[in-house]
Amino acid sequence: NVPKRLDISLKDNKFKESYQWGADIISSIIADHPEADCLFCTSDITAAGALSAAQRHSIKVPNDLAICGSGDLDIAASTYPSLTTVDLSSRKMGSMAVNLIIDRLNQKKIKEKNFNISPTLVVRESTTSAE
Repeated sequence: NVPKRLDISLKDNKFKESYQWGADIISSIIADHPEADCLFCTSDITAAGALSAAQRHSIKVPNDLAICGSGDLDIAASTYPSLTTVDLSSRKMGSMAVNLIIDRLNQKKIKEKNFNISPTLVVRESTTSAE
């Protein structure tokens, strides 16, 4: 039995990574896709909003709906249950970018570079049952 993928976008709301947008997604799922059992959000803030709204609607996370965010922001570890997230190595990317800018400002010749940064899944309580 292959799970069905649902791509949900809110037509009246241009793409915004916000807490409220996450809450709106839950309302959309309840109304239009009650069979959904997992949700991946493009940011931890959106996932936190979805988690809060799910709890207000008596949806048990992760038993009824697993929620995953992206970014590994501090809020992901602070929610209850804590949010599983994808760590995109933003700090590492930022550090690399700053070093390139400094080299450029110091007029160093910069060769074309490829950087490989692998995302890491940080598994927390919003996708795994404690039972």
